[in-house]
Amino acid sequence: MATCFVCNRNFETKLGFYHHRGTAKAHMFDCRRCLRHFKSLRAQQQHVRDSPNHHVCHQCDDAQDFTTAEKLDQHAINVHNTCSICKRRFETSSNLRSHSVVHLAVDVECPGCDRTFVTESAMVLHLETGTCAGGASQGSVTRAALDAACSAEYTGENANFECPDCEKGFHLASALLQHAESDSCDVSLQPFSPLSNCLSAIRVFS
Repeated sequence: MATCFVCNRNFETKLGFYHHRGTAKAHMFDCRRCLRHFKSLRAQQQHVRDSPNHHVCHQCDDAQDFTTAEKLDQHAINVHNTCSICKRRFETSSNLRSHSVVHLAVDVECPGCDRTFVTESAMVLHLETGTCAGGASQGSVTRAALDAACSAEYTGENANFECPDCEKGFHLASALLQHAESDSCDVSLQPFSPLSNCLSAIRVFS
């Protein structure tokens, strides 16, 4: 036996009770998540706005409702390209990734001067452009990378450098490293990887 206290009706089975809850006009504004009954749409909407059990995405046309703030945040990142830190929204996931760099720590040190950078590729580009007080140049960076003992793992026939994973060619070491830092393929700068060894050679000999 199941009882609907809103309608003051008894049901022989739970199935009949749940069918009633889902179809009766008296339950049109029920909140099934919180098991609460409301007499009007306005009251129900006020409940959704105020309840900690509801987290609504106002960017979606159908106003998707999530059970936790964490799920709403992940939805905003995955579907609406929203920055998890500053909450800015971007047209594409690529634009979001490019923006995310501004939130990274500027802790990559240049081996030739006291400047620091957000990424390894930015530091190597600084060396290649000749702006480092240590005197490095594009030529010295390229030579250091090509002369390294493991250079066969990241060099190619048609370009100075080649991604060891997808075999895409690059003229500059900084471009290869930038490729590794992106989501373009699975190559990484993890310790003892080919590109990590390349970077170490550049740091030592440039």
